[in-house]
Amino acid sequence: MMEILSDLELLQLVAFLGIFFGVFARTYFPYKEKKVEQTKQGNILTFDVQYIMTAVVSMVITAIIAFTTFTIPEGTLFIVFIQAFIFSYGVNALANKLAA
Repeated sequence: MMEILSDLELLQLVAFLGIFFGVFARTYFPYKEKKVEQTKQGNILTFDVQYIMTAVVSMVITAIIAFTTFTIPEGTLFIVFIQAFIFSYGVNALANKLAA
């Protein structure tokens, strides 16, 4: 029976997903928090396309940095995902602070 993905490819895929979701979380949750805050004040926060542009640019920058500096650890797929998530969340936060 032929395998669809080798073990290394599976680890790389899980690391990529961790990086993607880390960047997504770092971009989405501040927006959501701001939206809730504005709603409590009676204002309506509309979705700005700039959020998408920021997310895309951050994803590209973070992916380049992460894949060149992130070493896939030995361990379970869950550990790989969590470490990639935390790493990319932090790199994205740093990139956002430097860009601001």
